[in-house]
Amino acid sequence: MFELKSCPFCGAKGVMQRNGHCFRACCPNRDCPIEPRTHWYLNHLLAIEAWNRRVDNG
Repeated sequence: MFELKSCPFCGAKGVMQRNGHCFRACCPNRDCPIEPRTHWYLNHLLAIEAWNRRVDNG
């Protein structure tokens, strides 16, 4: 599962951000009421896994 799910709050497609060697996933919609983002991870796959985690799947 390498594709980012949409934002659970506004439905925008999640995007990956990179800062040097760190990665995080976030909502790109500036009008999103929550503006969710993950923590920074050393591996983009961990950021994707964290972003795609939902209440119904742990």
